[in-house]
Amino acid sequence: MPWSRRHEIVLRIASSILYLHQEWEQCVVHRDIKPNNVMLDASFNAKLGDFGLTRLVDHSHGLHIMVLASTVGYMDLECMVTGRADTELDVYSFGIMLLTITCGRQSMVLIREDVIHLVQWVWESHYCTGTILDAADQYYHRRIAERRV
Repeated sequence: MPWSRRHEIVLRIASSILYLHQEWEQCVVHRDIKPNNVMLDASFNAKLGDFGLTRLVDHSHGLHIMVLASTVGYMDLECMVTGRADTELDVYSFGIMLLTITCGRQSMVLIREDVIHLVQWVWESHYCTGTILDAADQYYHRRIAERRV
């Protein structure tokens, strides 16, 4: 999928999350933001779906303790430890989803028989070694090569 289309999809999802968190009468915490819960229509317009784990929270309140529920790999580790979840969980999950879209990989990566989190893979294999652009989906690399020819 071209980067321009990915960008449009990401913007639409971000707009949906902003609406849920700040623009509706109550704050809606989705708690399960991941690629599988994004639906695309025939024109590739993105819609956030699967509101089965959603919780409503008053805008005036801070953190709320909720029953721990989300998809492993998209859940903030702090939320896993504390059991607390609010809009920050959705923002973290959205960040992981951005990484999956950018890298073209799942949130959990198999490296030499070990399963590691995508964030750890990007950090250790690319960011710390100064090769962060190599973490991008191979489509990115093909486009750069085409431009050089």
